[in-house]
Amino acid sequence: MKDPIKEKVHKKTGKVTYEFAINLGVRPGEDKPFKTRRRGFKTKKAAWAEYMLLKARAAKGLFPERKKTILQSNIECISKKNTITENSTVAEYFPLYWDSYLAKGNASTTHDKTLNYFKNHILPYFGTVALKDLTPLMCKTFATQLINSLRSARQILIYFKSFLKDLTNMKLLKENPMEHVSIPTKTSVNRQKQIAGEEDVFFANYYTLGELKEFLSFSKMHCPQMKNMFFVLLAHTGLRRGEAIALRWDDIDFDKKIIRVNKSAAYSNEKKLHIKETKNYLSRKVNIDDGTLSELKHWKTLQQQQLKMKNQYVKSNNQQYIFQNKFNDLTNPSQTGRWLKELYSKCNIKNITVHGLRHTHCTVGLQSRAYSVEEMMHRLGHSDVKVTMQVYTHVTEETMERNPGIYIKYINCYV
Repeated sequence: MKDPIKEKVHKKTGKVTYEFAINLGVRPGEDKPFKTRRRGFKTKKAAWAEYMLLKARAAKGLFPERKKTILQSNIECISKKNTITENSTVAEYFPLYWDSYLAKGNASTTHDKTLNYFKNHILPYFGTVALKDLTPLMCKTFATQLINSLRSARQILIYFKSFLKDLTNMKLLKENPMEHVSIPTKTSVNRQKQIAGEEDVFFANYYTLGELKEFLSFSKMHCPQMKNMFFVLLAHTGLRRGEAIALRWDDIDFDKKIIRVNKSAAYSNEKKLHIKETKNYLSRKVNIDDGTLSELKHWKTLQQQQLKMKNQYVKSNNQQYIFQNKFNDLTNPSQTGRWLKELYSKCNIKNITVHGLRHTHCTVGLQSRAYSVEEMMHRLGHSDVKVTMQVYTHVTEETMERNPGIYIKYINCYV
């Protein structure tokens, strides 16, 4: 018998996996053989185990479910739509709303965030409620609870209002119950709305100059070279973590001392780990200081040595990621948060998030007068200079409130 298990070597990473195709025979009630394929097994033994299990189950008349064709899915969807009435529940209508939402073509990471809003907050509260029983009072109570407990409350309520508007458009509700709800305001929520994408700056998620020096010192002392290089790059350039993770060596121009930022790494349930455009769809060039440039050169040499020691292929500059994973491929951006937690577990310093290094670069850069506001806006990739100014203004005001002496220090530096 010919070995059905095939070995597959990934061209980019050199990773070895196993796969097989199998004919399980004719399923009862059908006239065509049931064929299927399984991929991604880490060992040949695991692939064989799955192969034999499928064979054994098929012998007992147990077959895997066939994937539905697009036509079948559409027929089911149309049938389901025709059964939705005002007596249906919010949870029953949600799949139809979600189909229309996906058709708008938003980024897959946005899909994940929106879906979590519904799964974690809206559906647990309203899921079993019949559409006809939705009232303004019920919506007002929900809104008040959210505002008093969540930073993301306003965004959740916006999506919920959109969901109800869809119901009115489908003539399943006479009017949108959220239209008559005055959403309670809260200072922190209002401030969040002022700086879209930079909300966590209002929770002291940044370092002062002294704290930054301490952080980088501990990072150099306790982190492996690649992780330390990542933190140094974010602190000295203000890149978003996804933008830094997506960098390849040909994005660094060592002669002109610039980084070309034109993509970002992201993970979503729909697309898994992938490369996408930058947040504001803006490509930019970011100048690098000589010290950071020197560290990048050193890391490039060290990276090549480490890959060769692991018998991994050193890719060309346009393929080799600067911050690669253990398979020498794209790293999941969420891993960087774990890198930071590892560092904090080894030293007693103020904890911030990875994104906090971006806020730190903004404030320290402007306070040092190394960059104008317009230059900092370009470095950070903000689409509006107001966003840059709001981040800087808030941090500066908060710092002065905590320690008025800092203001005098800055004044004395320039007198």
